[in-house]
Amino acid sequence: MRLAMQDPQKPTTLPDEAHDYYRHLVTTTVGWFTFFVTVNYVVMGWLGSSEGFRNNSVVVWWLSALFITQNILGLLVLRSVRRYCIDFSQQVRQLSEPLHHDMRVFPFHAYERAFILAPYAIVSLLITWVALPIVVTTAQ
Repeated sequence: MRLAMQDPQKPTTLPDEAHDYYRHLVTTTVGWFTFFVTVNYVVMGWLGSSEGFRNNSVVVWWLSALFITQNILGLLVLRSVRRYCIDFSQQVRQLSEPLHHDMRVFPFHAYERAFILAPYAIVSLLITWVALPIVVTTAQ
């Protein structure tokens, strides 16, 4: 995506618009991540509390395979959004140079922490989903 100024007479809007767009992207991603992780935990809790499903290893294996796949895709989504944010941040800096704007107020490093930590949460879920059917099968 190319960031373009709509009105060359108002170059001061570039930092504000870029930051608003970037913040919206990060907020949307964090919202998606929160929902994604919540669904994982809800299904794990549902499996753990439902006696019928714990005794049916086929269902546990299928659900685990589904969530393993979804968590791998979730890692790819986070990687893709992080890469896009890095590219966007660099593009904004390049566009702001001729305008003599100080884009250090663009808080990429603050948002970057979320993109560094979120995959660890998904990897821990992935490990749990891999272990769950093994634990259920050996417990029977």
